[in-house]
Amino acid sequence: MKKRWKIFWIVCGSMFLIGIICCSVSWGMGTTLTDIARQFPHGISWVSEDKTYGDPDDDDDDIDILREYIRDRSIELMALKQPMARDLREIYALADISAELERIGDYAENIASEVVSIAGEDYIKELIDIPKMAQYCLDMIEGIKSAFLNQDADLSYKVALMDKEIDILYYKVREDCLKVMHENPEKNITQGVKLVFTARYLERIGDHITNICEKIIYARNGKMIEIG
Repeated sequence: MKKRWKIFWIVCGSMFLIGIICCSVSWGMGTTLTDIARQFPHGISWVSEDKTYGDPDDDDDDIDILREYIRDRSIELMALKQPMARDLREIYALADISAELERIGDYAENIASEVVSIAGEDYIKELIDIPKMAQYCLDMIEGIKSAFLNQDADLSYKVALMDKEIDILYYKVREDCLKVMHENPEKNITQGVKLVFTARYLERIGDHITNICEKIIYARNGKMIEIG
């Protein structure tokens, strides 16, 4: 029983941290866009540490609000300042990254719902790979946060390669759950489906993080590449 609850809180805690980090990065991106507007025509500063807008709550709605703010600021900057070359790439990348973070927040919310719905139940199989997937997602998000703040294209590429490990774990979780559900459909199918969905959401989070890595590389080097 203690082990089951430990795994439960690992997954819940991982999703909680993903929400916090997404809000933090999005909030920093909003600050960056304000800094961009202030610094024109002298060029764009990729990140600003000078100004913050408060501490957003760990709620998906905060990520949605931040995404809308960044989108609106991006449109305003492109309309009023008419940026060119690297300046334009960075504004485009920031707006696109905010959309990816918003989707990650949605998946984190979905995972939290699935985990809460099976709280207190005996697991149909030992949860080993799902917590590993959650940890990979956390490591990747920490990695892109550092890459974003330091304009590090090489780190972005290395972070994106971690998504392969998440994909491998996802297929393993799906195969294991399908096997258990087939053995006893009446007892296992409901929870089995929820576990597969949870793993799928984590796999999609990895994909969105990879997309963010590609946008960071594009903003830094002007190269639109597809990783994975």
